[in-house]
Amino acid sequence: MVGWLNGVSEVADVFRMEEKDWKKVYLSRTEEADIGKIKWSFEITNSNKVFDTVEMYFDHTLYQNGNIQVLLSGDTGKDILLPDEKNLTTKTLSGSCKLEISATLTGGKGDIAWQHAQLFRQETTSEEPEFIKVFGVFGGESFKFC
Repeated sequence: MVGWLNGVSEVADVFRMEEKDWKKVYLSRTEEADIGKIKWSFEITNSNKVFDTVEMYFDHTLYQNGNIQVLLSGDTGKDILLPDEKNLTTKTLSGSCKLEISATLTGGKGDIAWQHAQLFRQETTSEEPEFIKVFGVFGGESFKFC
């Protein structure tokens, strides 16, 4: 999928920020918001397939005391709160046919606190942006979602 809005099922107080002076672009919460939330949803439409293993890369950058909480959910009632690392491999969602990635952006200091929790920070000239990589494994077969 191309573009940060593709696959988004919910968004509140999150926008795409472009820093022309630094030549950077990223997602951030809006300036007036204490909390920004965004959720991506993916579903396997082939009823014969369910997740066995989920491998995920989720890029984020923190400054000052900015905070990002990322929750990975399936339709089996099991949720995973991602650790501070950007990579995760798990079998906890085994049996799910739906995958949701929810990010909550909070924290920061001073007048630009809203900039202290960033998703997918990269150069504006990046030709192959790497925002989220999600791979699902279904009984030995691999599938890339984004």
